Amino acid sequence: MIINYISITGTIKINDKITFILVYFSIFDISGYFLIGSGIYYWHIS
Repeated sequence: MIINYISITGTIKINDKITFILVYFSIFDISGYFLIGSGIYYWHIS
């Protein structure tokens, strides 16, 4: 699988140090099918 692109579509700030980041991504594999994913959150601690 190859990650085609990743773009940040939104953030949710919890406090001064912790932020949730909403990531939208597109993945395709060698068979040519596109798998679209969104709503993936991960911690960003500044």
